[in-house]
Amino acid sequence: MSDQLRDQTDVKITTSIMQKNWSLLKQIRAKDVIDPMIEQSLISIEDSRSILKKETELQQAEALLYLVFSKPQQHKLDAFVTILDKNGYDFVVQQLIKDQADYASKPRTSRQLSEDAQSDSGKTSPRQIGAALMAEMQQQQIETIRQEFQLLNQRQSAELANQTRELKEHHERIVKSEFAQLRQTEEQKKRNEEQIHKLETQLKALQKKLDQERTKMKENTTKSNAAIKELEKERDDLKQTLTKVKHENLYLRNLVQEARGSQREVNRLDGSAGNKKR
Repeated sequence: MSDQLRDQTDVKITTSIMQKNWSLLKQIRAKDVIDPMIEQSLISIEDSRSILKKETELQQAEALLYLVFSKPQQHKLDAFVTILDKNGYDFVVQQLIKDQADYASKPRTSRQLSEDAQSDSGKTSPRQIGAALMAEMQQQQIETIRQEFQLLNQRQSAELANQTRELKEHHERIVKSEFAQLRQTEEQKKRNEEQIHKLETQLKALQKKLDQERTKMKENTTKSNAAIKELEKERDDLKQTLTKVKHENLYLRNLVQEARGSQREVNRLDGSAGNKKR
């Protein structure tokens, strides 16, 4: 996030705005931000171990966010936002700041202000988040039980051998399709990373050139002013492009993780089917 954006907004991110962007915040990889959060005493080492024990990155992100919201003092929220900004999630911070600025610009009734103050004080937010997490965990447990029950019925079925064969053939087709898609996704991810590096290099070069032009401006203000404005515009365009590519790259990274998880599940089912035949 640029200093220019900070100057334009000059707002504090509240818990209500973070809750509004809950789905966006869950895209954060806990491993990317845990170390600086420990260094700033936002979470403990024991907290980090508990977070990293979660099976999926989504569950890790939810556990991390729950700790952030459990005691949402403003200075801790500010520190958390700064850590996101410095560790590859500047596009998340920009969205939070935009929503906070939009929210601040709207007129509020006294009742709404009271409810917002209560939410930001932390009296209700942790319970609400905890309830949401508990409901999601219960739903996952129900889904797991349902799947296990279906598998049990399949084992007891007289048509198990035929179903297993058909399921294997179906999964083989899925695996082939997902392998092809995974290769394409990884190639696109690699191209995006190369583009990010290229854009960052260009951005640094432009910033250096911009600084040089500012120095020259002291000697010839009229001549340098137009060049500086053009460089600033080009720099801002590059920043927007870089943010977009980073966002796309994060999506692709999550897509790769999901594809690999699906591949592992298919391999597990194939192994189970093989054991049944034996």
